[in-house]
Amino acid sequence: MSIAITLDLEERKLYWADARLDKMERANYDGTYRVVLAHSTPKHPFATAVSANLFFWSEWVLGALVRANKYTRTDVFFRIDRIDLAMAVVAEQNTIINCDDNQCKILNESYEDPSSRPESDFTLDLPRAEQLRIKMEKEKKFRQRCRLITTFLSLIFFLLTVMVVSLVLTRGKRMFGSMI
Repeated sequence: MSIAITLDLEERKLYWADARLDKMERANYDGTYRVVLAHSTPKHPFATAVSANLFFWSEWVLGALVRANKYTRTDVFFRIDRIDLAMAVVAEQNTIINCDDNQCKILNESYEDPSSRPESDFTLDLPRAEQLRIKMEKEKKFRQRCRLITTFLSLIFFLLTVMVVSLVLTRGKRMFGSMI
């Protein structure tokens, strides 16, 4: 069961991870030259990405992000940071792909960049990693505000509880001077 599919636009290869067989494979777009990249290293691969000469995948059993050379299948590097069930891996690179001899363009008679269409809702002014960083910073600030408000309300509740308990225990008498 293929669980992750990644296209290598430069090499025109298709990469995928099989979660049931716990292996990763590569083939040409038409299915020829199928190669098993790894079958013992991945315990349960989930998400995949390709960038330059590197192949990345998330490893659910090990809780890791793993990187290997896509040509030699060596130089395997585990980045283990207790990553729990990573659902996606994104690898970006600044590469321009020449589509002039692309069969899709030839067979479809044209090629159109989706972001150039007026009805497009793409907002890719910043690289994806920068967009994610900004979003994570906003979420972090929001969580900090929530913690601060929760702490403040907890303190108020504690003080009110102490006052009510002391009034109940003293039956409304003032024991400590002028108590509010």
